Amino acid sequence: KDVQSAWRVHWDHQLYKALEYQYHRGLETLNEMLPTAAVSLVFKQRRLQFDPPLEEMRTAHYKQVRDFLNLPLVFKGVSDASEKPGFFRGMADSPVGAEGCAGVYEKTEALFAKLADEQKKYSEWVALGTVDLDAFVEEHLSESQHFEEGFKLVKSASKQAERIPAEVKVDCYVVSCQPLKSAVEKHIKELQDVLSTCLQRKVVRHKEEMEKFVVSGKTLLDTNAQTVEEIGNMRSEAKIIMADFGGRMTQMRRQAADLAKLLKQSGGSGPQAAGPVDFSSLDSEWENLSTKLVQLETHLETQKENLKGQIASKITEFTSKAEAFRDRWLEFKPRGMPQGDPSLIITKLEDDFLALEELREEANKVRQDCEHFSMERPALEVLDELAEDIKATREAWKRFDDFMTERTELTGRDWIAIRGKLYELDDFLAKWTEKVRAIEKKDAVAVLLLEQIESYKRCIPALKFCRGEGWEDSHWAQLFSLLRFPIKGPDAVSRHNLTLQHFLDKADVLAEKS
Repeated sequence: KDVQSAWRVHWDHQLYKALEYQYHRGLETLNEMLPTAAVSLVFKQRRLQFDPPLEEMRTAHYKQVRDFLNLPLVFKGVSDASEKPGFFRGMADSPVGAEGCAGVYEKTEALFAKLADEQKKYSEWVALGTVDLDAFVEEHLSESQHFEEGFKLVKSASKQAERIPAEVKVDCYVVSCQPLKSAVEKHIKELQDVLSTCLQRKVVRHKEEMEKFVVSGKTLLDTNAQTVEEIGNMRSEAKIIMADFGGRMTQMRRQAADLAKLLKQSGGSGPQAAGPVDFSSLDSEWENLSTKLVQLETHLETQKENLKGQIASKITEFTSKAEAFRDRWLEFKPRGMPQGDPSLIITKLEDDFLALEELREEANKVRQDCEHFSMERPALEVLDELAEDIKATREAWKRFDDFMTERTELTGRDWIAIRGKLYELDDFLAKWTEKVRAIEKKDAVAVLLLEQIESYKRCIPALKFCRGEGWEDSHWAQLFSLLRFPIKGPDAVSRHNLTLQHFLDKADVLAEKS
C-alpha cells in the first residue's frame, strides 16, 4: 500500500508537470483557441452595432476565460494528496502562471479593442443612415453642380460597397458583415432616390416662381392705364420687371434648365423615382413676356393716345350731361307757393344739390385728366352758376320751411287758449318781417313770405272781434258761416277743435270784414 501511494504521488507530480506546461501554453493562446463565436455587424437604431451587443460578448468571453483560469483549482490527481484543494494551484500562482494570467486579460482587452476597431472602421459606411436624408439634401444642395457631385458619390459608393467582405475573423470571433452591406446598399439607394426627388422639387419650385413672375409681368403689361399716373406707375414697375427678367430670373431659368437636364439624366427606378418637368408652356410664355417688354414704350404711348381720345369723348359727354341738368333745373325750379308740405320741396332741393355735387366731382376728374395729358381744360362755368342758384334757392326755401315750422307751433294752439295772447302772433310776424327785409337780394320765396306776413297782419284787427268770450252757440254758428268753415265731414270745425290756424287760413275773408 505504501508503494502504491508513492507511485500515485509520483504520477501526480508527472501530471502536474504536464498540466502546468499545457496550462501555461493555453494562457498564451487562449483567445485564439476558444470556440469560434459567430456575431454580426448590424445597423439598428441609427447606429452600427454588434449583434449580440459588444457588452454581452464581453461578458460571455470573460466567463470562458475565468473557467480556463480556474482549472488548476478544480483539477484532481490520483493520490490522496491531490484530492485536497490547492494541489495544482501552484501552476497558476507561480511567476510564470501569474504573468500568463495577466497576459490573458491584456490579450482579451486587445481582442475587444480589435472588435471595436472593426466596428469603427465601418461606421462611416452607415453615416447616411444617421441623418434625415431629405432634410439634409434640401438644406445643403442647391446648384446643379451639388446634385451632380451627389450622383457621382452614389455611383462611387455603390462600387466601394462591393468591397465590404462577407465576414471578418478576429481571433475566436467570426464577424458577419452581410447585414452591414445590405444596410449600406439600402442607404445608397435611398440617397439616390432623395437626390432625385429633391432635385425635382427644386426644379418645380423654380418653374412655379418663374410662372408667377411671368403672370405678374403679363398682368401689368396687359393693363390698360386710365391716367398719366397709372402710365407712370406701369413704367416704373415695368423697369423692375425688366431688371429681374434680365438678371435674377434669367439666372434662375438657366439654373432650372441645368437642374432639369440633370434630373433627366439621373434616371432612377422604383416608386420613388422622380419624373421629368415640362417647361414647354413656360418657355412660350417667357418669350411672349420678353416681346412685350421690348414693345413696352410703344404700348404705353398707344395707351396714352387712346386715353386722350377717351378724355375728349368724356368732355363732350359730360358737357351735354351738365347742360341737360341745367335745363331740367331751370324748368322745374320751385317758384310759387307750395301745394302741401313745403318740406317736400326742401327734400327735392337737397337731392338736386347732391346731384350737382356729384357733377362737380366728375368735372374735377375731367379737369385733372386734361391736366395730366396737357389738354385744354373745358369751360364748365355752368356748374358754378348752377351751384350758386341751387344754394340760394335751397337757403330760401329752408328759410320758408323754418317760417312754416314756427307758424305751425304757434297757430296750431287751441283758439280758446290763445285768443287772449294775440300779441304772440304780433311778435312772430314782426320778427319774420325783420328777417325777410334783412335779405339783400329779394328772391321769389322772400316775396312769398312778405305777402304771407302782410296777409296775416291785415287780419289781426278782425281777430280781436272773434275772441268769442261769453258767446252762445248761435254766435259761433254765425261766425263759422261768415268765415265759411266746414261744419260737417272729416274737416269739420267746431268750437272744441278751433285753432288760430283756422282763422289765418281765412285771412283774406277776415281782412275784408274788418
